[in-house]
Amino acid sequence: GYFATQQEIVKAPSIDGSWLGGGAGMMGTANDLYLFMQGYEKGEIISPEMAQLMRQPTHFNYGLGWTLDGGKENAAFYHEGGISGFSTILFNDPQQKLTVIALSNIETNIEKIARHLVTLASASTFIKINE
Repeated sequence: GYFATQQEIVKAPSIDGSWLGGGAGMMGTANDLYLFMQGYEKGEIISPEMAQLMRQPTHFNYGLGWTLDGGKENAAFYHEGGISGFSTILFNDPQQKLTVIALSNIETNIEKIARHLVTLASASTFIKINE
């Protein structure tokens, strides 16, 4: 991955994987995250009741594992992640039936990118694919 400075883009330092917590250096693709969200929404990963509990605000705009857009229970929700030189986000808006996944090999404001993609995907000029 990479970092952007004021003048240039530089290679991110290598990571010592022995200290990684959370995802512990787990790798995946946009399709992996899409399949995860599909299973999550259909109750195949956890029960719909548990999913609903995870999206209840607990502290600030955070549920259990999800940031809640606007801090409301039925709002859009997302989770960001990343390690040195990489950024990821998985965003879901159940009311719009919209999932946005952004993966970047440069450490960046991935939430801003995801919000731009949500705006584009929500535009009426785009053809929405129904299941």
